[in-house]
Formats: sequence, C-alpha cells, structure tokens
Amino acid sequence: GSLVRSIAAGSDVALYKALGMKPLLEGETVMKLLGLAPGPEVGQALDLLIDAEAKGKLTDPSQAGDWLKAHFDA
Repeated sequence: GSLVRSIAAGSDVALYKALGMKPLLEGETVMKLLGLAPGPEVGQALDLLIDAEAKGKLTDPSQAGDWLKAHFDA
C-alpha cells in the first residue's frame, strides 16, 4: 500500500536503524501475523514498526501486532 511504501522509502527509518532501533516484533512473528512469505514485504513491515515506535505510537509487542495488522497493506 501507499502508506507502507512512503514510510519504507523515508530516510527517517534509515536514521532510526543507524541509531540502533529494532522493531518490537521479530521477522518470523511478522510473517505469521500477516501471512507473509520471506521477502521485501517483511522488511517493509518491520520498517513500519520502527517508524511507529520512534514516533511514540507503539510501546510494547502486544500492541505492535494489532497495530501492524491494522496498518500494513502489502
């Protein structure tokens, strides 16, 4: 979806990663939650989580799963 692409393309996520931020969920968890196979969509979902966490929208893994299901559209 456009939200995913716009965030994944943003330089903010690269900065957050450079500062050592990690997503609240592991890649395997994201794949199970969203029904994804390994691939670029998993990375986009993880970037979406990092962005939301950095902006204070998410604070713990339990809410991250629900938030991701509501906001990720591959």
